[in-house]
Amino acid sequence: MRTTGVLLLVLFLVVTYYIGFYDGLALFSAGVWSMINLIFLSALVRATLRPDGVNKSAVAVLAIVKFPLYMPQAIFYSRPTSFAPYR
Repeated sequence: MRTTGVLLLVLFLVVTYYIGFYDGLALFSAGVWSMINLIFLSALVRATLRPDGVNKSAVAVLAIVKFPLYMPQAIFYSRPTSFAPYR
């Protein structure tokens, strides 16, 4: 995760300089959103696949938190007509 964060910061600066601030911000925010989803997904898998059994309360809480985080991203990507063509 640290490598991804550092790479996101570097790409944010490069894209901001060469293309524009909002394009760099879009790349950075998408990367941060993906990192948050990955953190919750890995915690959900660890709570589900435990040697001593499933931690049902942790799975319920993580599922309630993770899947609403994923839905705006899925809705955004499912409507390609909302994207403006790239310059």
